[in-house]
Amino acid sequence: MKIGGRFDVKNSGWFDDNTQFFPLCRRHTLWKLFRSEMWRDAERAIGEVSAGRAETMADAIAHVRHRTTHSGRSMPKRTISTPLLLKGLEFDHVFIPDATHFSSESKAQAKLFYVAISRATRTLTIGSSSRYLQFPPPNI
Repeated sequence: MKIGGRFDVKNSGWFDDNTQFFPLCRRHTLWKLFRSEMWRDAERAIGEVSAGRAETMADAIAHVRHRTTHSGRSMPKRTISTPLLLKGLEFDHVFIPDATHFSSESKAQAKLFYVAISRATRTLTIGSSSRYLQFPPPNI
Protein backbone atom coordinates (compact mmCIF):
# COMPACT_ATOMS: atom_id res chain seq x y z
CA MET A 1 0.00 0.00 0.00
CA LYS A 2 1.35 3.42 -0.94
CA ILE A 3 0.75 6.54 1.10
CA GLY A 4 1.78 9.83 -0.49
CA GLY A 5 4.21 8.13 -2.89
CA ARG A 6 5.83 6.00 -0.14
CA PHE A 7 5.31 2.34 0.62
CA ASP A 8 3.38 1.89 3.90
CA VAL A 9 5.31 -0.97 5.49
CA LYS A 10 3.22 -1.12 8.66
CA ASN A 11 -0.11 -1.71 6.87
CA SER A 12 1.32 -3.97 4.16
CA GLY A 13 1.61 -7.12 6.26
CA TRP A 14 5.42 -6.99 6.01
CA PHE A 15 5.88 -7.25 9.78
CA ASP A 16 3.43 -10.14 10.08
CA ASP A 17 5.21 -12.04 7.29
CA ASN A 18 8.62 -11.47 8.85
CA THR A 19 7.58 -12.66 12.31
CA GLN A 20 7.29 -16.05 10.59
CA PHE A 21 10.28 -15.62 8.25
CA PHE A 22 12.92 -14.92 10.94
CA PRO A 23 12.41 -18.20 12.89
CA LEU A 24 12.51 -20.15 9.61
CA CYS A 25 15.86 -18.55 8.73
CA ARG A 26 17.25 -19.44 12.17
CA ARG A 27 16.44 -23.12 11.60
CA HIS A 28 17.92 -23.24 8.09
CA THR A 29 20.53 -26.02 8.16
CA LEU A 30 22.97 -24.38 5.74
CA TRP A 31 23.01 -20.94 7.40
CA LYS A 32 25.17 -20.00 10.37
CA LEU A 33 24.29 -17.01 12.53
CA PHE A 34 27.35 -15.38 14.04
CA ARG A 35 25.54 -12.80 16.16
CA SER A 36 22.38 -14.62 17.19
CA GLU A 37 21.63 -12.06 19.91
CA MET A 38 21.29 -9.37 17.23
CA TRP A 39 19.01 -11.66 15.23
CA ARG A 40 16.83 -12.23 18.30
CA ASP A 41 16.66 -8.47 18.93
CA ALA A 42 15.53 -7.90 15.32
CA GLU A 43 12.88 -10.63 15.71
CA ARG A 44 11.63 -9.03 18.91
CA ALA A 45 11.54 -5.55 17.34
CA ILE A 46 9.50 -6.81 14.37
CA GLY A 47 7.14 -8.52 16.82
CA GLU A 48 6.75 -5.24 18.74
CA VAL A 49 5.65 -3.37 15.61
CA SER A 50 3.46 -6.24 14.41
CA ALA A 51 1.67 -6.39 17.79
CA GLY A 52 1.16 -2.62 17.82
CA ARG A 53 3.36 -2.01 20.88
CA ALA A 54 5.66 0.25 18.82
CA GLU A 55 4.83 2.71 16.07
CA THR A 56 8.08 2.44 14.11
CA MET A 57 10.95 -0.01 13.82
CA ALA A 58 13.24 2.58 15.45
CA ASP A 59 10.91 2.78 18.47
CA ALA A 60 10.72 -1.01 18.66
CA ILE A 61 14.50 -1.37 18.59
CA ALA A 62 14.82 1.26 21.32
CA HIS A 63 12.32 -0.69 23.49
CA VAL A 64 14.11 -4.00 22.92
CA ARG A 65 17.55 -2.50 23.66
CA HIS A 66 16.21 -0.81 26.80
CA ARG A 67 14.78 -4.09 28.12
CA THR A 68 17.97 -5.98 27.25
CA THR A 69 20.13 -3.38 28.99
CA HIS A 70 18.13 -3.66 32.21
CA SER A 71 17.60 -7.42 32.20
CA GLY A 72 20.99 -8.45 30.80
CA ARG A 73 21.79 -10.79 27.95
CA SER A 74 22.41 -14.47 28.57
CA MET A 75 25.53 -15.88 26.98
CA PRO A 76 25.95 -19.50 25.92
CA LYS A 77 28.07 -21.70 28.16
CA ARG A 78 30.71 -22.10 25.43
CA THR A 79 31.37 -19.69 22.59
CA ILE A 80 33.64 -20.23 19.60
CA SER A 81 34.28 -17.10 17.63
CA THR A 82 36.79 -14.64 16.24
CA PRO A 83 38.20 -11.83 18.40
CA LEU A 84 36.50 -9.24 16.21
CA LEU A 85 33.03 -10.64 16.99
CA LEU A 86 33.79 -10.91 20.72
CA LYS A 87 35.10 -7.38 21.11
CA GLY A 88 33.55 -5.74 24.15
CA LEU A 89 32.57 -9.04 25.82
CA GLU A 90 34.27 -10.85 28.71
CA PHE A 91 34.52 -14.54 29.56
CA ASP A 92 35.71 -16.44 32.63
CA HIS A 93 38.00 -18.70 30.63
CA VAL A 94 39.54 -18.05 27.23
CA PHE A 95 41.41 -20.60 25.14
CA ILE A 96 43.40 -19.55 22.07
CA PRO A 97 44.36 -22.77 20.24
CA ASP A 98 46.94 -21.35 17.81
CA ALA A 99 48.40 -17.95 18.64
CA THR A 100 50.75 -18.09 15.63
CA HIS A 101 47.65 -17.53 13.51
CA PHE A 102 47.65 -13.87 14.57
CA SER A 103 51.19 -13.24 13.30
CA SER A 104 50.21 -14.53 9.84
CA GLU A 105 47.19 -12.23 9.53
CA SER A 106 47.67 -9.47 6.96
CA LYS A 107 46.16 -6.60 8.96
CA ALA A 108 45.87 -5.64 12.61
CA GLN A 109 47.65 -8.74 13.92
CA ALA A 110 48.73 -7.30 17.26
CA LYS A 111 45.39 -5.57 17.80
CA LEU A 112 43.39 -8.76 17.21
CA PHE A 113 45.74 -10.70 19.48
CA TYR A 114 45.26 -8.08 22.19
CA VAL A 115 41.48 -8.31 21.84
CA ALA A 116 41.69 -12.11 22.10
CA ILE A 117 43.84 -12.17 25.23
CA SER A 118 41.95 -9.37 26.97
CA ARG A 119 38.58 -11.21 26.93
CA ALA A 120 39.55 -13.44 29.88
CA THR A 121 38.54 -12.56 33.44
CA ARG A 122 39.87 -15.67 35.26
CA THR A 123 42.06 -17.86 33.08
CA LEU A 124 43.78 -17.53 29.73
CA THR A 125 45.27 -20.50 27.89
CA ILE A 126 47.36 -19.86 24.79
CA GLY A 127 48.50 -22.66 22.49
CA SER A 128 51.20 -22.14 19.90
CA SER A 129 53.63 -24.11 17.77
CA SER A 130 56.21 -21.42 18.44
CA ARG A 131 57.65 -20.42 21.82
CA TYR A 132 57.64 -16.70 20.96
CA LEU A 133 55.30 -14.57 18.88
CA GLN A 134 56.73 -11.63 17.01
CA PHE A 135 54.58 -9.18 15.16
CA PRO A 136 56.04 -7.09 12.34
CA PRO A 137 56.39 -3.37 13.06
CA PRO A 138 53.31 -1.41 12.01
CA ASN A 139 53.35 0.57 8.78
CA ILE A 140 52.80 4.17 9.76
